[in-house]
Amino acid sequence: MRVIILGADGYIGFPLSLRLARRGHFLLLVDNFTTRRIVRSLDSRSVVPVHGMPARLVTMREYFPSPIKFIVGDVTRLPLVERWVKEFQPECIVHLAQQPRAPYSMIGPEEAWTTIANNVRGNLNVVYAIKRHAPHCHLLKMGSAGEYGTPNFAIEEGFMAIKYKGRSDTIPVPRAGQSFYHLSKIFDSYVVTLANKIWNVTATDVMQGIVYGLYTQEQKIAPELSTRMDVDAIWGTVLHRQCAELVALGHILIYGSGKMTRGFLSLEDSITCLELLMTNPPPERQYRVVNQLDEVLSTLDIADRVEEAGSNLGLQVQQREYIPDPRVEAQRHYYNPATATLKALGFTPAKTMKDELGYLLQALMHYRHRIPVELLRPTVRWRRTRNLTLGGKHYGTAREPDTARSQS
Repeated sequence: MRVIILGADGYIGFPLSLRLARRGHFLLLVDNFTTRRIVRSLDSRSVVPVHGMPARLVTMREYFPSPIKFIVGDVTRLPLVERWVKEFQPECIVHLAQQPRAPYSMIGPEEAWTTIANNVRGNLNVVYAIKRHAPHCHLLKMGSAGEYGTPNFAIEEGFMAIKYKGRSDTIPVPRAGQSFYHLSKIFDSYVVTLANKIWNVTATDVMQGIVYGLYTQEQKIAPELSTRMDVDAIWGTVLHRQCAELVALGHILIYGSGKMTRGFLSLEDSITCLELLMTNPPPERQYRVVNQLDEVLSTLDIADRVEEAGSNLGLQVQQREYIPDPRVEAQRHYYNPATATLKALGFTPAKTMKDELGYLLQALMHYRHRIPVELLRPTVRWRRTRNLTLGGKHYGTAREPDTARSQS
């Protein structure tokens, strides 16, 4: 299959590229290294060293003989996106080229606009390019389970039947974004819905939960194939942050009540799901929504598992430190997303959180010297309109582009 992966240098994009290369697909990989730049602009870095794309490509081609082409490119530039699609004629485009972190979008107006402009414009460019140059292409777009918020009803996959004042209809599941990042993702979903309605663009919108883990099958082959692992309070997700807090501080930070609940799945299972959805597209001209997650857990549930895994490695938690929740979110709520589509395609989880926690903690212990200890505590608070760095300076926006050879 001819596949374009947009965002191929990222935490999920690179492991997916490896999986598809191993399967023998013809790949066009695209990235402009925005994540590397933004993370460096925040004075942070991946705890696990990440090789530059040239070294990654050399190793990929050594182990996986698939045709692979890499382009440094920006999806917000429509002429570039159209050229890639017109010349490559993909059967599937996997769109991961987005700013993916809610805390970053809440730093201040510049970061909010960077997030919205990048995500919305890039997504629009992709659907226009498909319509104009590859109308039979399947768009596999990464959404976010956070688009739904935490409603007090079961979250169906995309659409739900309602009855109101004697009338009934089927409507999109209501969205309730809790950050400017999530608002950008909501708009992206509506764009793809409309593109399907008016242009018959075939699309799968993946409402993915929080992904954790460090290694997939392919990434254990060589260190050049490692993906990034961020643990700071802006770019790190809750499980990765808690693991780093245990290793570096000896205690775990709990935001608010700790009873906020979300969906989780391992990196290995995320890649498996995306491959399943790519190789099993919806019928042509249809729009499909998939809730992609494995377990539903609270922050306190995660802390319990981190502590248990840490004790098996001789790491003892001195305390759980409860701090005010920097976000504006319900502290107790119902959360029940449906996951019928992936089950129907035969997906069964291959990794448990217990399995992954051992690998994560051992990696963090090995790279303890790279953990940005001063960035583990949250400094971005939703109710502020401008947030400060530890030194009292305003956070800046991303710096100028670096080269593909840089490491972060």
